[in-house]
Amino acid sequence: MLQINNLYKTFRGVQALSDVCLTLEQGCVLAIVGDNGAGKSTLMKCISGVSVPDRGSIIFNGQPLAAGDPSASRDAGIEMIYQDLSLCSQQDVLTNIFLGRELKNGIFANRNLMATECTHILKTLGLTLSLDSIVGNLSGGQQQSVAIARALITKPQLLVMDEPTAALAVKEVKTVLEQIISLKNQGVSVIMITHRLVDVFEVADRVIVMSHGKIQHDIPTHATNLADLTLKIVTA
Repeated sequence: MLQINNLYKTFRGVQALSDVCLTLEQGCVLAIVGDNGAGKSTLMKCISGVSVPDRGSIIFNGQPLAAGDPSASRDAGIEMIYQDLSLCSQQDVLTNIFLGRELKNGIFANRNLMATECTHILKTLGLTLSLDSIVGNLSGGQQQSVAIARALITKPQLLVMDEPTAALAVKEVKTVLEQIISLKNQGVSVIMITHRLVDVFEVADRVIVMSHGKIQHDIPTHATNLADLTLKIVTA
């Protein structure tokens, strides 16, 4: 599904990515770990079209992605959820999920149609959440779920998540991880950047360790453990 070939990216003389190569199959969960500044977020921004690589190529479903074009990545079937979620805290759940992508009846938003679609998506995520709830009043885990639901509106084939469980309580972490597994079971591929190594072993099929803009290790999750993965990160 996804193939990245020899990707390079430099910011003001700093090598953010260096000869990065990876592949990802449909319905797989890939965890990317590493210290701050390892190149994880830069790689994800190149995939989502936010950043333009200096060299290399990104192939998705056999077609090259247009560099630096987020709309082209989205149209191809790639969605990204950033750590800050970019939700409108004063608006309700329904408005947030369809913000900028409203379903319309003529010139007016068709809230009934959007509500039907939202209810279906939330159900696939195992959620019972009032569409009229103001997002700012929701818990961190509920807001993360709203961000996931918003990404699923376009029916993506690849979902990229930046630290999806970083600020959540234990119970909410479990809910978000269950949603990732549900997406995998539906054939959606997921790339998850995380510092929570325990989450890697809950949901990921593979784990990549990055350091200094390079992929230092790319291994099946079952072939490592928490102590070994931690050692790989600190010695990369």
